[in-house]
Parts: sequence; structure tokens; C-alpha cells
Amino acid sequence: MKRETEKKMVRVMDRIMIVIIGLCCLGIGFLIYDFLCDEPEIVEDIQPLVVIIPTITPVVTPVKNPVIEPSSKEVPCIKEKFIDYMLPMIQTSNEVLKVKGYKPIPPSLVLAQTIIESNWGRSRFAREANNLFGIHSFNGKGMKPIKGDFMVRVYDNHTDSLMDYMLLLHKGTYFKGFQGMHKATNDPFILSDTLYVYSERGQDYIDLVQDVIRHNDLTRFDI
Repeated sequence: MKRETEKKMVRVMDRIMIVIIGLCCLGIGFLIYDFLCDEPEIVEDIQPLVVIIPTITPVVTPVKNPVIEPSSKEVPCIKEKFIDYMLPMIQTSNEVLKVKGYKPIPPSLVLAQTIIESNWGRSRFAREANNLFGIHSFNGKGMKPIKGDFMVRVYDNHTDSLMDYMLLLHKGTYFKGFQGMHKATNDPFILSDTLYVYSERGQDYIDLVQDVIRHNDLTRFDI
């Protein structure tokens, strides 16, 4: 009886082993099939990695001077706004000239020259040196251009630049022609004809000054 039971147990174990072996073979077969027959997965729309380095723009906070004038960083660069910015300074400076005993200079001439020399207040000299009229410095102090071997004067503010320009025309040795003609007339076109030494461009500069006056109708400010 015991032997019969052992034989049955052996047969059962054999069948279990056969099933296990069969299952293992079947699993291995599926793995081999997947490896040999299955297509590789295709991943679409993979974008290349792009590293973007942002451009950092420094923030410049203008230093405001409520007593004298706005900072040069705040000068508007649109034509009419630049004229509106300059006119009160020109009027005030002309009043100072009268107190000093000098004849006021026509606003149209002043505007034309600062428009040319500062490019409507946008030039580097106008913004960084407060120099609106391109007046040179000969004492070794000042600001150098990017190209060139000269220097221009540096001012604390635009009002100082304007007054220096006006006094230069009234007192400068090279502007005797202007000073003599100014006693007889206040016509900006006649006065501009005497400014041939203001720029190395000579007559071309005079023609440009007069063209700017006409094109922008600057004589409307000469009262």
C-alpha cells in the first residue's frame, strides 16, 4: 500500500515538472520571438536641446536733479519733444545773457546747431558728457570719441553746455565775425554765415545749419 502511494506521488511530481518545464520553454520562446521579430519603438517629435542664453540689459536709473533740470538720460529723442525740452533752457539762458550785458541769440540758430551737434539729443556726447554743441576741450580733460584724436568738454548738465556755447559765440576769439554782425542784426541766416570756423566742414556746415532752420521752421521760435 505504501509502495503504491509512493508511485502515485512520483507520477504526480513528474507531471508537475513536465508542466513547469513546458511553461518555461513557452516563456523563453516568447522572449526570443519578441527579440527577433518585434520592431523597435520609434519616438517622434524629439526636439534638439537648445540652450538659450538671455541677453541681460543693464537697468540704468537716471539721477534726477529737481533744482537744475532733468538728467541727460531723460532727454526725449523725438524731434518736437526735443525742441520743447530745449526752448525753456534757451529762453532762460538768453535772460542770463541780458543780465551779463550780451544780446540774446536767436533760438532758431541755437536749436539748429544743437540738433546737428547732438543729433536731437541722442549723441553719445549729449547723453554721457552733457555736451549739446560738440564743443572741444583743449586742456587734456574731457571725453574722447570712439574714433578721433580730439576731446570734448564734459558738463554737469545741459544748461551749463548751453551757456558755455552762448558765451563762446559772444566772447570767443574765433567768432569776431559773429560778434560784429550780431550787433547789427538778429537774423539767424545772416548770423549763421559767420560760423565758418565753428566746424571743419566750413561752408557745408553753414548750409546745413540753414537747411535745418528752414526744414524745421525754427524761426517760428524767434520772438
